[in-house]
Amino acid sequence: MKSIYSSIMTTKNGSQIPVFHSGRTAESKYNPQLEAQRIVDGIEKKFDFFILIGVSSGILLKSLVQAFNDSVFFCIELNESDYSFFFSTENNLEIRNFINNGNVHFSTVDEIQNKLCQIYLPVKYNDFKIIETRGWINENKDFIPQIYERIQKAVNFISTDFSTQAH
Repeated sequence: MKSIYSSIMTTKNGSQIPVFHSGRTAESKYNPQLEAQRIVDGIEKKFDFFILIGVSSGILLKSLVQAFNDSVFFCIELNESDYSFFFSTENNLEIRNFINNGNVHFSTVDEIQNKLCQIYLPVKYNDFKIIETRGWINENKDFIPQIYERIQKAVNFISTDFSTQAH
């Protein structure tokens, strides 16, 4: 499957963000840092585990990591080609800074259940917060039910497995 992204653009404030094949972007074309900060400021309590649907340039991820530096981040993009696009490009996307961060995990839609079951431990993280990148969600509407279904299946499996082990 090819990447949902086609190119990189420079925003009005000089940030680099990816552009979908449709010409739209997942992030603000003017000030993606301000947009990311608004999302972070809207989180009303501390979470130990975040699921980020649509990691895109990584600007939102950077803001989340700065605000919740002890938390774990499970980032979802559509497919491997999207990550290849991010990490192989000559442009300087923020996401590249998280390749070796042990608290940041990358997943494709197909890998959600397997990877989430390996990473998420209810006893350690309690609950989690799902954050959707609005532009990414709007661009990939057809995949959203599948993403939530896979997250729910993973959580159900983890809960069942945890309860079984507790007995």
